[in-house]
Amino acid sequence: MIWRITADSNGLHVRGLWRTAHLPWADVIGAVYTPEGELIVRCRTNVDDAPVGSVGFPPLERRLRRPGRAERAAAEITAMVREPGLRPKSDAGCT
Repeated sequence: MIWRITADSNGLHVRGLWRTAHLPWADVIGAVYTPEGELIVRCRTNVDDAPVGSVGFPPLERRLRRPGRAERAAAEITAMVREPGLRPKSDAGCT
């Protein structure tokens, strides 16, 4: 797994298999973890969503009855979008 999402005061830095994107907080509306195991950062209208890729194993997660890392990441991103006080206060220094 080579995906990484870093949150800082300016937004999200999303690194997937083939690309890296910076998404300002004003453009992000949440994140979803699909039943197929794909993590997608959803953006406002006129801004492309940022698919991170297939990052989870839903059948195994269901069998273990616990959320995987991707599902937790989607929940945390959505929480930071809805509640700005949860966002980091500093810059991550990502390029």
